Amino acid sequence: LYTIKSGQLQLDRIVADMDGHFVLHHGEGIEMDLFATARNLEIHEVLDLLPSEISKPLLGIRGNGILQLYSRITGMVSSTLTPKIEADFQTSNANLSWDMLPFSVKNLNLNGTYSNGGEFNPVTTSLIIESLTADVGSDHLSLNGRIHNFYDPDFAFKLKGDIHPEQWLRWYDQIPLDKARGTIYSDINVSGSYDRLKPKGQKFLAFDFAGGLSLEEVMFRIHKDDTPFTNLNGTIHIENDFWEPSLAGSFGQSDFTFSGSGLNLLSYLMKNDEPLVASATVHANQIDLQEIMDSFTRADKQRDGAILFPDRLKLKLDFVINDFTMQRFNASHVRGVATYDSPVLMVDSLTMQTMDGTLTGDYKVAQDQMGDIFVNVNSTLYNLDIKRLFYSFNNFGQDQITDEHLKGTISGKCMFSADFDSTFSIRKESILSENSVSIKEGELNSFSPILALSRFIEVEELKNIQFETLENNILIKEGQVIIPSMEIHTNALNMSVSGIHEFNNHYDYRLKLKLSELLYSKARGARNSEFIIAEDDSDTRVLFLKVYNDGSGAQVERDREKTAEKIRNDLNQEKIELKKILNEELGLFKRDTTIVEAEEPQKDIEESFTFEFSEEPDSTSEVKTKREKGRWRKKNLKKDSTQN
Repeated sequence: LYTIKSGQLQLDRIVADMDGHFVLHHGEGIEMDLFATARNLEIHEVLDLLPSEISKPLLGIRGNGILQLYSRITGMVSSTLTPKIEADFQTSNANLSWDMLPFSVKNLNLNGTYSNGGEFNPVTTSLIIESLTADVGSDHLSLNGRIHNFYDPDFAFKLKGDIHPEQWLRWYDQIPLDKARGTIYSDINVSGSYDRLKPKGQKFLAFDFAGGLSLEEVMFRIHKDDTPFTNLNGTIHIENDFWEPSLAGSFGQSDFTFSGSGLNLLSYLMKNDEPLVASATVHANQIDLQEIMDSFTRADKQRDGAILFPDRLKLKLDFVINDFTMQRFNASHVRGVATYDSPVLMVDSLTMQTMDGTLTGDYKVAQDQMGDIFVNVNSTLYNLDIKRLFYSFNNFGQDQITDEHLKGTISGKCMFSADFDSTFSIRKESILSENSVSIKEGELNSFSPILALSRFIEVEELKNIQFETLENNILIKEGQVIIPSMEIHTNALNMSVSGIHEFNNHYDYRLKLKLSELLYSKARGARNSEFIIAEDDSDTRVLFLKVYNDGSGAQVERDREKTAEKIRNDLNQEKIELKKILNEELGLFKRDTTIVEAEEPQKDIEESFTFEFSEEPDSTSEVKTKREKGRWRKKNLKKDSTQN
């Protein structure tokens, strides 16, 4: 047994005080129990003496500062045996630089222990950091934890500090951000194994995370030309791939308060195949949806501003928005539930105040692999300003009936579907819409098919057609607006209207007007008012008109089809009346069912017709003569029957 009460051990430039004892075992080795203390060591001198297996991960570290080292060596030493080495170390106010970091480590204060595990082997080596504080670039960090196995490290650390993300972007190119700034206060536990065979991003995903982050005035941008998130403040709770954020911030002109939970965020950001699954609630004072959609546009010029829906994303979002904007469309008090499952966006139970009324509905937007976008809308309208409605939706992709032509309030149900290209430009031929609507206190201003009636009514009256209520079911498909027959009561004239209006501004309208109203309207607008023509409600004569434009301008002519149909109906009615008289007076046509049907009360007063324009010679006398002949024949038949 040998005892060392006081001695010194010099290793290169390091001198250590030593005490303890050791025992010589012949043929076996030396059994040691020694203590060594080294004070005021320069850090770079210690690093130079570390074995290559241990120092390899630390290559490129340079620094200055004072290190205190207290070590103990126990166990057998021989050509085949290595003693157990344990050491306590500490340093204060040291400064380091490392080739792997673009910034220096300053004011390093460190306390820890080291052990080789009883073997001269990096696999059994462990390092415990009891406390570490340092300024890393512009960050201030504190850390404690352990590392075991310096070959494939197994580690666990607790990290606290204020982190400025902009400096880390220069170092870790796997971070999927183009730009970032602000302060992130961290309190994170990180553990895992560092597998040297995995790619850098895969190594990071293998770690376990738990703790939280606090954000203060954080800004980040994913791609160079994207709109950045700004003024981010709040907290994020982290449990591995489960994230629970509660944040407030801005995105361009939009602001939001966001809370929810998500899975697979790190995998999603690191370009892994797993989807990001999230559920959240958003409250916002203002949202500009067009700006948000534009952020999905890729920066490369080849896409020419195309919108690309994000993939690998499953999202459910309950939202309340005070002020909502989408191009020309504006709304307030917007509520609903949005679900996104790449690449389909659905919005259910949507309600909003807009265009001086209320709009509710369900919406679906999807994008195919070619980038084309498909939209389906089912909505209910309550007292919307029709002028603002057409303006907000860009006149629904057509320019025949626009916001410049319309006034009034509209209510009803609308179904709309259309295709858009990847820049969200509508394909007009794809529009399909069915609309059951009611328009009140309406106006139709300077509408070319109506102005074509100037031959019959003063132009000034036609420029501003006013009506109390208009109801109809309007269909839009294959580039046509199809208008079923409807009654219109206006300040200028009452009429029945139906027709087709094509997107190329070709149209074909069919009008039915009472002749007495037309004559009264013309007289009312005449300059010479010496004689007043009173409107005759008993006059049921009608005028059928066709107003059309086949590309050569508005044209008005008699509707020969409707006129011929009217003539046939009148002749049939005359035949029935004649048979009825012969049946009553002479007992003829007893088995003719048309006589029985004719005896049933008529619901409507039968309309007579005319197809003469006011500029043409008056032919009403001819019609009158024919009717007089009919009445004369009836009188003679009655007279003859009396005589018999």
